[in-house]
Amino acid sequence: MSTGFTNNKAQKSQLIKWIYLKTNEKILIENFNSDFADGIALCALLDALIPGLCPRYDLLSHSNGFANISMALDLIKSYLKISTVLSI
Repeated sequence: MSTGFTNNKAQKSQLIKWIYLKTNEKILIENFNSDFADGIALCALLDALIPGLCPRYDLLSHSNGFANISMALDLIKSYLKISTVLSI
């Protein structure tokens, strides 16, 4: 049975480029694993989608990934009304 999802490198590349452009070229993203691990890219994307939601993402510490991701998921739940399906 097919899930309808493909592991298409071109699609991933296009999404990475869109995120880069959406964040006003401030966050360099090359892959979804390591570049989203500290939560800063997610906070930057949230701020790009809803200006002012996470305005000081540039001050977040790379070494505080758990707190950064937790904050981003809380913002997603509160402001975008999207339930969290991930647990950290």
